[in-house]
Amino acid sequence: MRKAIDILLICCLALAFLSGCGDKAGQDVTLSSTDFNQYLNCQGTYGCTDQGWYIKPYEQLYYLASDLKSPPVILCARADCDHSDPQTCTSYLTEGSYGIYAWNNMLYYLCMPLGHDGIDLYQMGLDGQDRKVLVNLFPGANNYSYVADGGGGYLTVALSEYTVNGDVTTLYLISLADPTAEPAVLFSNEEQVVAAQGDTSQIPRPYVMHVGEEWVFYNVESGPTGARSNSLYGYEIATGETKLLVEDTFFIGGDLSPVGDTLYWYDTDYDLTYGRLNQIDLESGEITLIRDIPIQAGESGSLDDRYLYISAGDNVETARLVVYDFQGNEVQTLSCAELGMNLGYAFSSDSVVCFRNFTSRDLMPVCCVDKDELDEGKAEIHLLPQGE
Repeated sequence: MRKAIDILLICCLALAFLSGCGDKAGQDVTLSSTDFNQYLNCQGTYGCTDQGWYIKPYEQLYYLASDLKSPPVILCARADCDHSDPQTCTSYLTEGSYGIYAWNNMLYYLCMPLGHDGIDLYQMGLDGQDRKVLVNLFPGANNYSYVADGGGGYLTVALSEYTVNGDVTTLYLISLADPTAEPAVLFSNEEQVVAAQGDTSQIPRPYVMHVGEEWVFYNVESGPTGARSNSLYGYEIATGETKLLVEDTFFIGGDLSPVGDTLYWYDTDYDLTYGRLNQIDLESGEITLIRDIPIQAGESGSLDDRYLYISAGDNVETARLVVYDFQGNEVQTLSCAELGMNLGYAFSSDSVVCFRNFTSRDLMPVCCVDKDELDEGKAEIHLLPQGE
């Protein structure tokens, strides 16, 4: 069977901006010690560096300068390029590649190679050049699909290999600081697949919810269709210890944000009729409900390092952005009706949070909100420059 990639992008969440927006667009960049690549729902679509932000909405890679004065531009080093040929234009990644990731002011991507097995991990410079293969991951894999997530200097790869008994899924953790080291195995359902004897409809499958500098949080879903159960696990990178945090039927489309020894967790029901902001003590495992949050039809919540953003929705006429702090206080509600679109969370930094046009499903950022203004409850939605 030919190798095929199973791209699962649960859009929206965060990339990192290190400068302001609106009237503050020209101010100096303030570097952050936090890697905001971990606050992403559209994994593989955005990447954050000190020099600017990288966006891969479709086939080509774009660069957005940190001063936010100009629209994103195609990342190409050739002045005479018309950006139409994947063989000569550096805005295209290597054939068979998946997504874009950033760490330590370098760009990374995964590629299903032609001519040999496994998955190649590429590194390249911020101008899209100097590409090289760092390591061939899983060199024995030749019949598979995979889903990747990144953040905090790590990549997780959920590799599903096709066997005579069914798909065996293994969740690996790869350090970008030492990519040639043996990947850590966080989860595998190989024993359950073998025991199922071909009926794999109820075997457990993992889904990564957050990759950070200290923790990886992933959900394992199992059971029959219509009665699936969910278990949320936390893997502490420094100790290699895995903790079962939640076991329930909660909706896995929620979002997570670890702050110190506390994990903030936004959850919704399957019908998206309510939301809840919870906190989990990572030492004791104790769960506390911070607040029940009323939401409109189709709205979803995204967390960054300090705020919960409720956005999207089904009705453009009532479109809004509601912001809560981690104590459950409503910070501010901003109407989006005049924009003619519902906003979807795109990415965040210390000073700014950016949104995309959820109504059109466009992945390019269209506007931003200044966090200092949010702190004062006086934030406005600032439109970003758009290309032709």
